[in-house]
Amino acid sequence: FCAGIARRLCDNCQNRSGFDRLQRKLRVVKPDHPIGILIDLGIAHMTALRDACREKLAQVPGLVLIGKQDAPHIVNLSLPHLRSQGIINCLQDRDIYVSAGSACSRGHRSHVLEAMHLPPAVIDGSIRVSFSAENAEEDVDALVQALLAAKQTLKG
Repeated sequence: FCAGIARRLCDNCQNRSGFDRLQRKLRVVKPDHPIGILIDLGIAHMTALRDACREKLAQVPGLVLIGKQDAPHIVNLSLPHLRSQGIINCLQDRDIYVSAGSACSRGHRSHVLEAMHLPPAVIDGSIRVSFSAENAEEDVDALVQALLAAKQTLKG
């Protein structure tokens, strides 16, 4: 639910994730309204998953977390010296679907990640993981195992 709204908002923006606009739009719902409570629970759940994911990703040697990591539903990471498309293909083989680069990359090297002065090897191996209220901690575990396997597969 939240991810669908965020994606529609994101499709209409040029340089932002759309999450700020999503938050502003959802503030019109009163906090004690059942929808407001569900939204708060969903955001808290996604934040917990994001935090668990960042902690568990320490098991993946060489993995780099990118940015502040303050969006409650997104983890941006890189496996330097691997291509993001190769990582995505390995994850898709395990029914894990992520995005390449940043929200603003659109098929080429992200100007946002370049502006952060990240090395090309980090930018080229970056992926973006988005959580929804429907994800569980088992999904985080599966992601970590899939990234370990992808690293093994792609390094040869």
